[in-house]
Amino acid sequence: MNNNVWKLLNNQYNKELATAALMFEYSARIDEYGMDHFSSLLYEWAKEELEHAQTIEKYLRKRQAWIRTNELMVPKVVDSNEPLQILEAISEYQRNVSAAVNEIAEVAFMNKDFATYNFIEYFIEDQIAEEKKCADLLNAFKMSEDLLVIDKKIEEIKNEHYSKSE
Repeated sequence: MNNNVWKLLNNQYNKELATAALMFEYSARIDEYGMDHFSSLLYEWAKEELEHAQTIEKYLRKRQAWIRTNELMVPKVVDSNEPLQILEAISEYQRNVSAAVNEIAEVAFMNKDFATYNFIEYFIEDQIAEEKKCADLLNAFKMSEDLLVIDKKIEEIKNEHYSKSE
């Protein structure tokens, strides 16, 4: 495996772990608002990010590469406890993750590492779903200012995105 491809995959592994930690934190913050469905969605999202890290780790092992845990720089994308501000920060963060995943695909392709290019396609598709989830959640906040109404709509969004895993 090309060293540049390995570095990008290893960084992505660490980003997935950091994202999981971030989502767990935001899930706890949202609890303060009594938005059980939003909190639960973020908790499920965190578990999904851990699965992504495991998937990358397993792939690197198959390629006889190793993982290296970086200093996990969990981005403090927002210090607010306000649900909408947290969601806006998550949405921006997911766009950055999409850019990182696309960079892995580009570098893998340029280095003719087609195994990694094929592997990362799953993550590209997943990021499309993550950005759609963010858009759906943001739309829920646009529909109402009542957090309980929003939380009920988020329950529907959660079921749409996570029904297969429950």
